[in-house]
Amino acid sequence: MGAQPLSCPFFLAVGLRTEPDESDAELRAFADFYDSVHLGEVVDLNDGFVSAARYELAEPAAGVPYWLALYGIDGEDSARRFLARLRGPAERRAVYSAGPPAWRRAGVVWRMIWQNAGAVGVEDLDPG
Repeated sequence: MGAQPLSCPFFLAVGLRTEPDESDAELRAFADFYDSVHLGEVVDLNDGFVSAARYELAEPAAGVPYWLALYGIDGEDSARRFLARLRGPAERRAVYSAGPPAWRRAGVVWRMIWQNAGAVGVEDLDPG
């Protein structure tokens, strides 16, 4: 396992919201796809992306996305290149697998890049 996203100099945080009427089976398919396909695709298809982790909101709250993905980025140049592709023409962006129906219905609430500004503690943890 590489560096955890929060231990990287930069990370991309993506908040997603699924439709409120998704069945348990659809949400399991969503989570399975997220873990087994999408996280790896994002790392593989974006230069400088070195790790990924997915989180689910421990205590749901109004207006807060339930799903969170963090992608570790190796430095400022990689983060800026990603943003330029994201803001540029669609043909310059990575193309990811379509995913199950609940994935295709989900919406991005926000997508933000954060820069590490300081930390204390152990260098890297294995959440396993």
